Amino acid sequence: MCTGAGPVDAGQTPPPPAWWVWNRPIPLNAEEAAGLRKHGVRELQWNLGTLARKGTQWTGADKLYLPSPVEGLTITPVVRLHHAATTMSEPTADEALAELLARLCGRLRCETLQLDYDCPDRLLPRYAEALKKVRQHIAPVRLSVTALAGWPRVAGFKEWCAQADEVLPMFYDLESDANAERRAPLLSEATVRDQIPLWAGCPTPWRAGLPNFTRVTVLDAQDKALGHVDTWRWETLIYDPAWEVRQPTSQGMTELRARSATTVGRTPVVEGGGLLVRWPDAELLRAASQAACAAGAEGVILFKLPQADSPSGWSVPTVLGALSLDQEEEKDLLPKIEDFRLLQKDSRFVLIHEGGIDLPPRFASPSSTDAGWTLELDLAPAAFVELAAGEFSGRDTANEKQTGQVTLRLPHLRSGSSLSSGYFQYLKPSAVLRWRIPQLSSVWQPAAPSL
Repeated sequence: MCTGAGPVDAGQTPPPPAWWVWNRPIPLNAEEAAGLRKHGVRELQWNLGTLARKGTQWTGADKLYLPSPVEGLTITPVVRLHHAATTMSEPTADEALAELLARLCGRLRCETLQLDYDCPDRLLPRYAEALKKVRQHIAPVRLSVTALAGWPRVAGFKEWCAQADEVLPMFYDLESDANAERRAPLLSEATVRDQIPLWAGCPTPWRAGLPNFTRVTVLDAQDKALGHVDTWRWETLIYDPAWEVRQPTSQGMTELRARSATTVGRTPVVEGGGLLVRWPDAELLRAASQAACAAGAEGVILFKLPQADSPSGWSVPTVLGALSLDQEEEKDLLPKIEDFRLLQKDSRFVLIHEGGIDLPPRFASPSSTDAGWTLELDLAPAAFVELAAGEFSGRDTANEKQTGQVTLRLPHLRSGSSLSSGYFQYLKPSAVLRWRIPQLSSVWQPAAPSL
């Protein structure tokens, strides 16, 4: 098993993967920090912001976010260099960059500094020159550098590796999504099979960068990608009748087609347009981790740490559960019905997910038009004077008419999370309330006593 940062001695259990923290200029709260420590997370690689070159100087240093120390966690600062090819076109700017980063290291008192730059292949030798100067200036602080997955094929790759103490190739976003024929999952079987093994010849210690986010891309009626949506919700993608599944989920990628003009968040989509919804397949994450281990990686790092207020990405326990499985182990990466508990609290139903595997997003498929998940109560709708859906995604009235049982919809539910209905009032209380999630189990479960 290869899931941690740094070499692991024989017989020693490797630590869990590290996590990139991106676009977060606020510290972890006490609950978040305690949760990470509970799951054994030891390292966060925190993006401070972006530097851009202007002549021979660098701008943006005054806007860098400097994260506060967190007890029990190592925070590695990450500085991104502006993605333009011209960023590395001026050798005389190397000195100013090296001095700026050296001052930053002194201020942060860090043991490692990470640089993130999507360098064009042709400029890799030029980038190596800049890294050499940076590494000299920040010593004894270690230099960690991100890399594009295809660089082992690029001239000057090993010379570039020699300028860093650690290399972090990113095995995601490897295909352009501008045209339909070029669209690919965030993490694909081809990447696991063809790209990761290339890094077996890397002369510098390396860890594999793997995706843990969701990307929603808008398509026009001609299948051209128009950009990515920042604000979206799973319930809209799964339940909104404006959408139909054009290509069912495969390797974590689903394509939707708009039956009529609609919006996603604040983004308009024309009739006949579409959405490309991509997230990492949990089994492919496991396969990628195993392939990286076989190629000599010292661990993996995930992009990025999930946030409670964002639907993007798997929970930390789900990722750890997927990566911790040995190659010979077989495990259904779905929660069990025993992982859930239903409470009646303050005249509301509360569904609590206490297991370690997320209830994943679930789109319709060619074999089934059923989408999402449902919480069924063994009660007729007429048993309630009032029952509001609350945090659930509405009531499934069609199923209620068919089965005669109250049905609440939910598109997904992360490990450790809960959903609460709105206020309810019984017409006649049931002696024993039973419930089930039929897509997981047809067996009725008793609800916990009222609180």
